Amino acid sequence: MSGLEIRLEHVATIAPTGSGPLTRINGATNGGDGSGRLFVPDLRGEIFVIDGGAPSAFLDVTTSHPHFTASQGLSSGLSWVTFDPDFASNGRFYTAHTEDGTALTAHTPDFPHQLGHTIHGIVTEWTATVPGANTFAGTSRELLRVGFVSNFHGIQQIEFGPDGLLYIGIGDGDSTTFSTGAQSLDYAQGKLLQIDPAGNNSANGEYGIPTGNPYAALAGLDEIYARGFRNPHRADRLHRAYLPASVTVPAYDRQEWRSRSRPRRSARRRTTRSSTRSRGASRTRSRRSRSSFRRTMSESPPGARLADRAGSLRSRS
Repeated sequence: MSGLEIRLEHVATIAPTGSGPLTRINGATNGGDGSGRLFVPDLRGEIFVIDGGAPSAFLDVTTSHPHFTASQGLSSGLSWVTFDPDFASNGRFYTAHTEDGTALTAHTPDFPHQLGHTIHGIVTEWTATVPGANTFAGTSRELLRVGFVSNFHGIQQIEFGPDGLLYIGIGDGDSTTFSTGAQSLDYAQGKLLQIDPAGNNSANGEYGIPTGNPYAALAGLDEIYARGFRNPHRADRLHRAYLPASVTVPAYDRQEWRSRSRPRRSARRRTTRSSTRSRGASRTRSRRSRSSFRRTMSESPPGARLADRAGSLRSRS
């Protein structure tokens, strides 16, 4: 035995936001601004903040997104919130949520699904006027929109890597006939995307595509960082890498990672942090998986390893 011991400590109780279940908490994170605050998204659309006491409402995404939808037990609703590494100074944070209804005709997805759309997944950038405030006031803009043929396996965790770039895990949409399409470089579904929110060289002009993205030299979507996922719903940031956990289906799923050159942000972002990369031999791995994705850092190809950044492993609390 390793002697490792895990202790659970009660932090807070969030009041019911509905019935059956009373709340639909999907995770908790902090803003990395030194305040010690915890931010807790509820799938029904609210973000709560815990600041040394009882939770309070920080932001209700549904008020600014009238087509917001959340279905119990399915991959829909407000799936995640993550904060810019410079949130303390720039006030920026990012959410992923779903929309249906007239949104399907009012908006065209940046990344359509091969089989049509019954729901959209949206990544939004929010800018708080006062980053330290416990109630959001500020502006927002849409970064990208993804179409899905069903409300299973959509956009789950989005997270900044140690290189300061935003990684977006996108499921295949739950169509078994499309699971093999997770290998296609023409579609965003079943992929891990890497973008720079401060850039503008994407097709819609709302974000940047870092130079050196591993698939940029091939025909298809330049945003793709890794492909072949059924549902990359969680990620590990603790080992200087973004390694997504994926629900898989034997005979369909095959994750592929490509080596790449050093990632660079787009010209619009003013970078004040230095970064270094661990370089390794270039190689491409394709591997069929009969269970959840379980690569370790030692097994991961160079393309899966992100650049180290000074202070990236310090507590963001």
